[in-house]
Amino acid sequence: MSIVSHKDLLAIMIVVDVAIHGRDRAVRALDIAARHHSGVRYFEPMLHVLAGCGILQGRRGKKGGYRLAREAGLISVADVIRAVRNAEQEAVGRGTETEGTIEQMVSRTLETALGDFSESNLNLTIEDLAQSAEGLNAQDRAAQGANARR
Repeated sequence: MSIVSHKDLLAIMIVVDVAIHGRDRAVRALDIAARHHSGVRYFEPMLHVLAGCGILQGRRGKKGGYRLAREAGLISVADVIRAVRNAEQEAVGRGTETEGTIEQMVSRTLETALGDFSESNLNLTIEDLAQSAEGLNAQDRAAQGANARR
């Protein structure tokens, strides 16, 4: 069982992409989608969630797009996961009267455990991930150049 869900990974990937490509300009959803070989509709809902949670800042219009709401070194992976899960809980309406007692107990226990895990082990920042991604990209380009010369 993975602690980090597909939605968590999507959100982290989006924030890292914006950190890398949004240093001097806003990053358009269309550009993110193109870089990841997917449709823009796949990314838009998560972009809205991240903007609504204060991880990203969104701006509409011709020169619009997304930027980090604060420095990449001040945004942890745990911050991103927490924002996504809080938004998910609000959308689902967790803790309603229709939820069974066992489900409430399991849900609260897991949320507490995941919260503790996130705080202690996911203090990796978006800046750390962006630097790693850029390093891997540079290595890939060097390897491709070496293969082309052969």
